[in-house]
Amino acid sequence: MSHTLCLSARNPGLFLDWWEAHRERRDAAVHHFIWQVDQAPDWETLVQAITERFDTEGERLIRQLQPHWWGLIPGWHRLALEDERLILQLAIAPASDALSGATGGIRRIHLGSDFARTAELPDPGHLASALSGLSRHGSQLHCDCSQALPEVWSAAWAHAMRSKGWIALDEPHSYLYDPHWISKESQSGLSPSTAVVIGSGLSGAASAWSLARRGWQVTVLDAGPAPAAGASGLPVGLVVPHTSADDTRISQVSRAGVRCMLHRADALLEHGQQWSGGGVLEHCVDGESKLARAWTAADRPKALQPASEWAHPASPAEVAEAKLPEGTTAIRHPCAAWIKPPALVHALLRQPGIHFQGNSRVVSLKRSDAGRWQALDDSGAVLAEADIVVMAAAFQSSALLQRLASATGQSSASDSSFGIAFKPLRGQIAWGWQDEVIDQAALPPRPVNGKGSMAAHIPYAIGAREGYMWITGSTFNRGDTDPGPREKDMSEILAKLQILHPKAAAALAPAFAEGRAHAWAGVRTTLPDRLPVVGPLAVAGLEGIYLCSGMGARGLALAMLCGEQLAAQVHDEPWPVERKLGQMLSAGRWLARSAAENIRSALSNRTHPLHAR
Repeated sequence: MSHTLCLSARNPGLFLDWWEAHRERRDAAVHHFIWQVDQAPDWETLVQAITERFDTEGERLIRQLQPHWWGLIPGWHRLALEDERLILQLAIAPASDALSGATGGIRRIHLGSDFARTAELPDPGHLASALSGLSRHGSQLHCDCSQALPEVWSAAWAHAMRSKGWIALDEPHSYLYDPHWISKESQSGLSPSTAVVIGSGLSGAASAWSLARRGWQVTVLDAGPAPAAGASGLPVGLVVPHTSADDTRISQVSRAGVRCMLHRADALLEHGQQWSGGGVLEHCVDGESKLARAWTAADRPKALQPASEWAHPASPAEVAEAKLPEGTTAIRHPCAAWIKPPALVHALLRQPGIHFQGNSRVVSLKRSDAGRWQALDDSGAVLAEADIVVMAAAFQSSALLQRLASATGQSSASDSSFGIAFKPLRGQIAWGWQDEVIDQAALPPRPVNGKGSMAAHIPYAIGAREGYMWITGSTFNRGDTDPGPREKDMSEILAKLQILHPKAAAALAPAFAEGRAHAWAGVRTTLPDRLPVVGPLAVAGLEGIYLCSGMGARGLALAMLCGEQLAAQVHDEPWPVERKLGQMLSAGRWLARSAAENIRSALSNRTHPLHAR
């Protein structure tokens, strides 16, 4: 563990110290630096500090940071450096919010000189408790602001720190965390060992990659003969951040996922062939923009100005460029992209330490005599064995959960186990060759989404044929588990396109009528709150079982983030998002609801003593 939390320090010196100390490390660990600031550091000032500190060597750090330095609005931003071995978590928030939002085991904590200048100092006891919750045996804390703190407050804080297990060091204003009542073993994450990932779609491949990068030997099992045989076999998909008028937490998670996906795509895929980050125009088909109101307010604060780099109202020129009717209400997403999911899945699975095993349908899991998890096929044969298992098999995860519930004596409804109710979500798209379209000028130069999506000018090859494709869809058939294409769905796809992009629909109508529009379908899985489930299945007897599933239609936006979230939980690392957002993704949210429902059911079924006669 080598993670650092820096609160109330505007000077980048501590971050540069950390980067210099860790940049040459070649171990399998991932190291995090959480830097809390009230507003995003000025880029020119940061470049100057790097140049003065490192001279020509600093150019490498500048080249790594610059592609990340956009859209830095209030919130948490995960900036990956040094081939994702070093992670700068930029927490643009008040110190108290950053402290409550931080997660994982922190080795070093710095309270910067600005801490004493906060408008209202926190309660000393609450501060000591929060710092202790992030610390592990051997963690150190240094305060650069002790001399500026009120004497009475400092005395109360010193007392609170001692009561929480902190020992004052010889170095002034420094402490060591060593609580004798907490065992070291209870606070440590897992050491890299062996893992089985069930499912080789985006979720499974992302989970396998994040674990393998941390030193795990990962076996990926899939019922299909090759990776991305299910819904992740979609020829082309869009990565677009979710927007909402109130900038809901779902929107915030979506932005974190998009940032993570764009970095991963840039690192692993060929730009222009396997992905392109040219942006997407969102057609607000109901005439109302879903852009966050605070982003477009006339008096918006300076801190929100970078929001336009995430999304902004489309100008008349941008609407015209997209070949949409004049006066169309639209949102421009400069950071959005199109990606070929199968190419990304294959790239992820090429990571050293990952072994793919196809034609391996897992029907149950059980413990071996040695305590390891075994994945079994329908004959009871062992397909693979490992210390942990990650269930990322889309809707098939539901059947696995039901068998686990039955094996452990847990109550299970017909449509849910452990309170987790996976639901199938079938989607079908249409695609065709662009050179077969007579009026190619009607097709938008960049993707358009809104009521479904439309993309064109995408290089594509199938068999011996190469060229450019168009693609549009998708249908949303909830509760439908049929993965096969259906001719009757093609008319629905064209009808949606007529609303989304009338010119493209008119140009492609002959292809639909003449059978030159090809169909592709897949079955995704979703949950009632339309958020994935990520992390350990915290049930007695099921230690070592993890979930990374339920992405629904947001797999491209969320899968890479969820893989990192899972690996962070395994290793007691800081999460890639702040605590309140990470908790929205946890399996625990469903376990807690299930427990509450069981209690309510038990109470309602009890016979009142007065009526017992």
